Amino acid sequence: QIYKNVAPNINTISINQTWINNNLHRSTFPLISGDSLIGDIVIADPNPNFYFTFDGPMTFDGSGNTIDISGVPNFKGLFQNGTIGTTGQANITIKNLGVTSSNGSTLDAQAGWIGQSYFGRDASNNKIENCYSSGAISGPGSGGICGSNVSDSSGNVTIENCYSLGAILSPLSGGGICGNNAGSDTGTVTVINCYSSGAISGPGSGGICGSNAGSDTGTVTVINCYSSG
Repeated sequence: QIYKNVAPNINTISINQTWINNNLHRSTFPLISGDSLIGDIVIADPNPNFYFTFDGPMTFDGSGNTIDISGVPNFKGLFQNGTIGTTGQANITIKNLGVTSSNGSTLDAQAGWIGQSYFGRDASNNKIENCYSSGAISGPGSGGICGSNVSDSSGNVTIENCYSLGAILSPLSGGGICGNNAGSDTGTVTVINCYSSGAISGPGSGGICGSNAGSDTGTVTVINCYSSG
């Protein structure tokens, strides 16, 4: 179980990319090597490029805990599972996790507080369940749960029972749950029982998805969701 041997008697620990690399590292990428979080964590690395990634199918269970992104400008997202040029891992589930922000943290263009852009690219059976974010959705094309192009290139991602609380301040095409271009290029995204409560501003922005959802013959299905912003 990750973190258990690092701070077994501490409920809240501060970590940065060095901590991730030292404790969750394989090959050249930081790696989640366990399946549950046992306490709240604060990430206070001013470098916005840190992230967790996966080397194979797994379920990451936040167990109702939070990860706070503190003082990080242009944050790209906590979990990377695919990029514009690489395929994500199939059969990934992230659940029961809150991602909060503090001390001026901001979201980068096309980023998401939980999933980075291209989360689940060309990969099947990816899920984000019972998760939330509280930070402002500030970057162009960014999203409260996942960034832009989630499930791109024939991927399949389900986001269920999730919500975002931050204002959707993106100057262009932000979304309360998914950023712009969700399900692009024959991808499939299903959003179930989700909501956002932040005020919506910026052209092309939406309470659930940013603009161009389902572009290039993709499919985005939204079931029992709402926005109150």
